[in-house]
Amino acid sequence: DDWLAVLDGLTDADLDAMASFPWRDNPERTIAHMVGWVNSELMKNIAELGQLRLLRAARGS
Repeated sequence: DDWLAVLDGLTDADLDAMASFPWRDNPERTIAHMVGWVNSELMKNIAELGQLRLLRAARGS
């Protein structure tokens, strides 16, 4: 919910601004790119947690 609130607060100008992380000094990368990158990292982390839960459940059987 906090992440969605942050995203909802961004304006078009905010999204078009240069992102300094994770790409340093690259004016072609914007906050919109960073938001996409963060979302993909979060999805990968959740997928990894899901796999660990499946492994744990399989070992308990």
